[in-house]
Amino acid sequence: MRLLLVRPSHYDRNGKLQRFKQAFLPTLTLPLIKAITPVHVEVKIVDEYIDQIDFSERVDLVGITGLTMQIKRGYEIADKFKEKGVKVVMGGMHVSALPEEALEHADCVVIGEAENIWEEVVRDVENKRMKSIYNCNELIDLKKSIIPDFYSIDFNRYLRPPFSNRPIFPIQATRGCPYSCKFCSITAFFGATFRTKPIDLVIKEIKHYIATYNIRYYFLIDDNIIGQPTYARELFKALIPLKIRWLGQFSTTIAKFPDLAKLAADSGCTSAYLGIESLSRNALESVNKGFNKVEEYVEVFKLLNSVRIRPFASLIFGFDDDSEDTFDKTVNFLIKNKVGKAYFYILTPFPGTKIYQEMKEQGVVITDDWNKYDCTHVVFKHTKLSAQQMEDGLWKAHRRFFGIIRILTRNLRYAFNNPIKYPIFLFYDLHDRGMILKKRHPINESGKLYFKHLKS
Repeated sequence: MRLLLVRPSHYDRNGKLQRFKQAFLPTLTLPLIKAITPVHVEVKIVDEYIDQIDFSERVDLVGITGLTMQIKRGYEIADKFKEKGVKVVMGGMHVSALPEEALEHADCVVIGEAENIWEEVVRDVENKRMKSIYNCNELIDLKKSIIPDFYSIDFNRYLRPPFSNRPIFPIQATRGCPYSCKFCSITAFFGATFRTKPIDLVIKEIKHYIATYNIRYYFLIDDNIIGQPTYARELFKALIPLKIRWLGQFSTTIAKFPDLAKLAADSGCTSAYLGIESLSRNALESVNKGFNKVEEYVEVFKLLNSVRIRPFASLIFGFDDDSEDTFDKTVNFLIKNKVGKAYFYILTPFPGTKIYQEMKEQGVVITDDWNKYDCTHVVFKHTKLSAQQMEDGLWKAHRRFFGIIRILTRNLRYAFNNPIKYPIFLFYDLHDRGMILKKRHPINESGKLYFKHLKS
């Protein structure tokens, strides 16, 4: 049996299918699916951002997973293979939220995490008894985690940090998040759970990547790596001897644990991605993110800067409190408080989230064109701002924050203790600036899809 696993690309603002000479980092999902596929099955992985799909290739089953912004292209791929009589299975967050929609294009869908039922899907395909829906009702036990299979991945097709011959590598130690933000796909997909992988398995996986691929830079794609501080503390201690560099996603609650920030730095953390979302307390409370304390943001940034971890800030425009001056006020605040990097998004009600349900009920969702669900388009009617005002404000904020002089100067503070950080940070910031000047969001366009509603 021949299995083709596909991560679809997406269409840009001009309707052009996105392709890159190099993407940011390899997908984690498809190598994981490959690793749990029965060994007698021949598996090929295609990342459409950098690979071409050969629709004439002889395959028995095609597996497709994608985020909402990728799903239109995913459906097109599914339709083309079905026309040729090839069976197609689809999964991921969007498909799990809207399975009936996906079944208009696929022979079957997987709802939820695939690990527990993937072998059953493959077996049923082989025995010609494929069901239309495979629903994984139980969350997987991370104690049974296995190492994803990256053997067939061409690492030369991904961006490499300066002084490295390998890309940044995705790895996952936990799943879920202890919070329930209304706009977050993570909670919708995993529920309000937080599961941890045994630390010895995490270390085993990293040692495998070091020994096999000589990988020294990692992205911990966990939605909140400090979601369980006791676990994070032990994990960071275990990472220290490995002498790796990594970046990860933190909640602002790191301010309560200064020792944890220091341990993260000691373990090789260079950057912490923080979902601060808004400078408005009302906005945060309206989306169940009241645990973010606006008055504590300055202390969070100071703490991370003090241990030489560059704070990344993620901010969302489009809350009810936002007005025309929100964009400039936000950027001014970030610059004043020495935030190392910032990405801006437009509030987007992804299917399956609480905010999507609320906006649908209120009748303010203005399109179900999934191509526009990329956090740079306005897909709902705002109470104060027009779609044009919000989109213009988004790009203006990015251009201001990624000005050449600001890029050159703000990163100097990280160069004194560790000079190697400066060219690395500079490399990625200038790369992002180039994307922004083309009105291409640096997260969506460089393949860094993990920053948003992750793990498709």
